[in-house]
Amino acid sequence: PVVLSRVDYLSYTSLHVHFIVRSHHIHPLSLFFFLRIRRPPRSTLSSSSAASDVYKRQTPLSSLVAEAVGSGNGKMAGQWLQLSSVVCALLAVPMSVFFYFGTYRAIGLLTPDPEVAAYGEEFNKFFAPGFLVLISYTILRLYIHGMRATLGPSIAGIVTTLLNFPLNAILVDGILSRYGIPSFGLAGAAMVINISFLIEIVVCWIAGWMCSTMVTKHKAWQGWTGEAFTWERISMFGRLAGPYMIASIASSWGLRILTFASPMLGNESVAAFNIACTLRGLLVSIFGGFGVAIQVRVAHKLGKGKGEAAKVGFWAITAFTLTACSAIAVFVFLHRARIASIYSTDPKLIKLLIEIFPVVGVDFILASLVATTQAALTGMASAKELAKAGIVSTWVVQLPISLYLGLYTSWAGGVCGFMWGSVAGSLCSLSIMGYCVWNVDWQEQTRRALERQSAK
Repeated sequence: PVVLSRVDYLSYTSLHVHFIVRSHHIHPLSLFFFLRIRRPPRSTLSSSSAASDVYKRQTPLSSLVAEAVGSGNGKMAGQWLQLSSVVCALLAVPMSVFFYFGTYRAIGLLTPDPEVAAYGEEFNKFFAPGFLVLISYTILRLYIHGMRATLGPSIAGIVTTLLNFPLNAILVDGILSRYGIPSFGLAGAAMVINISFLIEIVVCWIAGWMCSTMVTKHKAWQGWTGEAFTWERISMFGRLAGPYMIASIASSWGLRILTFASPMLGNESVAAFNIACTLRGLLVSIFGGFGVAIQVRVAHKLGKGKGEAAKVGFWAITAFTLTACSAIAVFVFLHRARIASIYSTDPKLIKLLIEIFPVVGVDFILASLVATTQAALTGMASAKELAKAGIVSTWVVQLPISLYLGLYTSWAGGVCGFMWGSVAGSLCSLSIMGYCVWNVDWQEQTRRALERQSAK
């Protein structure tokens, strides 16, 4: 029987709620930005996408910290943080310089439209300086996730959420232009992101570190030390982080190719495709918190030597995710006309959205299960399996099927073909990772977790 203890239930729930509070302040910004600016969706080679790729390189941090705390080796948790910070800085600094000075030329290689390249350059020149702040906050948040200290990040998320709307109204929409504060348009959106993450990292550090007992309780920070940078630990971190970033790049660039190909379908299809992706992302993020919870709890239980408890937690959350996502998908199907009218008043676009929203619902269920399974494998530090699943599902399955159905067939042609390709990719990814989790030896994973935390 799949039964969770009260402590496990509260831990899963608290991590999930924190993730929802923290992540959803981005969506009001995205919606506001979409409605007010109406820039072409392919207009930026955004450094926020690069931030996602660097984030994936830091993904093992939560698992390694949770394993260290679970095994009673709090000192090691702080050393993993130090190692991750240095790796991040070595990646983020040159990437920030590239996006500040090289965006126009990089986009020029992908499209002959100079206006598109100009939009990308405008955005990234303002966003690139905040890139380091975004990555610094990401590292701090992953570290605190691993410590299972959720109050600080949740407070930071609430504060930033409350500030996002007035900041967007001032810097993007220009409601104070009569008082001499002009609208900065696209650059203003980048400014809002920078300000938001700067505020968030300060609030998170104060509430999640300075005012929390979790770090001191586990003695998880004992100052900077050269012990964190032994060759064994650096190579171990690289072996774990490299495949995560490869999988992230494979997935993100696959979506970018579809985004650049979407104008071949017509203006309505471009808008419909981006709205569908936005809705799918919003729905998946609702359950993203359980992914974070599974990753942290699986790593923590393995660090404690309780592989069977980690297994029980994973299957319990998977069953809940499948049930809840199915119910939401049915709701989207029944109210697809009303949801479509929120995004547009154009009858042609609304009709197209009504046709593709059922496909979005199916993809949402599969993508949520993929996220749950991916989180379990991340908690086990099974990086190679994730990389294989990401590359095969995106480049061997999703891209060919999407382009074929979308551009070369009458059945499911157009944007529906793109979305069915996404369904096929999600199904492929779920099959590969689900097979790995189904056949995993949890006791062997426990042994490996303890071995990682004894690295010299």
